[in-house]
Amino acid sequence: MSRLKKHCIKGLIFFTISFSLLSCKDQQPVWEENVFFPDHEKLKSGVVNKYYIHYYSNDRFESSTDIEYQEYIIKDEKRIILKTYNAGLELTNQMNLIYEDQQFNIEKEFTTFRNDSIYKTIPHKTMINIKRDSFEYGYEFEFENIVKRKHSKKSIFLKDTIIENSKSKIISAQYNTENYFLSNNDTTITNSEQKEYYVSGLGLFEKKGNNNKGDFHVELIEQISKSAFEKRRKNDFKKTPDLPIDKIKSENPSFYFCDPNAFVFDYYYGKEKGGIAGGKKSLWLVLKKELNPDLLNDITGCITFRIIINCEGEIGWMNHETYTLDYQPTTFPIKATEHLHSILANQNFWKPSLIQDEHKDTYIYLTFKIKNGKIIEILP
Repeated sequence: MSRLKKHCIKGLIFFTISFSLLSCKDQQPVWEENVFFPDHEKLKSGVVNKYYIHYYSNDRFESSTDIEYQEYIIKDEKRIILKTYNAGLELTNQMNLIYEDQQFNIEKEFTTFRNDSIYKTIPHKTMINIKRDSFEYGYEFEFENIVKRKHSKKSIFLKDTIIENSKSKIISAQYNTENYFLSNNDTTITNSEQKEYYVSGLGLFEKKGNNNKGDFHVELIEQISKSAFEKRRKNDFKKTPDLPIDKIKSENPSFYFCDPNAFVFDYYYGKEKGGIAGGKKSLWLVLKKELNPDLLNDITGCITFRIIINCEGEIGWMNHETYTLDYQPTTFPIKATEHLHSILANQNFWKPSLIQDEHKDTYIYLTFKIKNGKIIEILP
């Protein structure tokens, strides 16, 4: 399957997350008391939501996880911009919206592929109608005589609820996407039903749904300030040549890059994704054997490790970030972070991505979610 085709298909599920709109009390109409938006004070200075997107095949034999970021930008008193980035921190979509007649309508929208901007024709422009449960959104585009795409979304109902002790809402919607690949006259059609969960002060908190290929689950994992996100993009670990060589080799003195230019692929590229051989089950078995639970004490929060693996499956560089379950930066005891770091660094179960039948140097993410001193989940 071509990279473009994978790009089109993979983008179907999360791409429509982009109707999670922003609001600002001073500059934008407050819609439903910010249930659908991040915290008001964070919006004023800029905020980015980070999401894990889990996919499960119908037979449950296959599963995978991707990462996406949503950036909220206030343009003026009526206009907002929503940008979507992939796990490599590359812009994949931008939507410009205007608030008018008690609804959010799209002024323009484009997606990106190979650094090209592909603008969309939008016959149904309403993303949200705040006076009605039902509304419709749709777009069409064609890319370089390679693919034509049609997409539509119809909301079914909106329901009040409580999540994390906060005022929340659930939106249920139906989606239909058709991709027509001109090169081989191949057509793919994806129909899905989704429920989206919004929490006051956080915006989109969770999304669950299914289509003809399986189930998917989107979850908010971190909120990042705009300044921190821009710093992260600038220092994207994919740009490995910008990192000091002695720092890259500190985990393993014999480490080397297979690529002569030290170019590292993100884990989600390729026929086989990079990560852990045997999946998370292998890591759980290691933790059962090697983890000292006393070192975690009463820690509650998340720690994310970022790891570079060469084509031979060797670790060459690893760092970490810690944050609370509310997605705010925090610190863990040094002994705890060093213990988890050491466990990962001493394993030999790492596997690089397989791209065009060749293993490539790979950059992966790994998050431990900890509650009251116990690891309750490993992501992705």
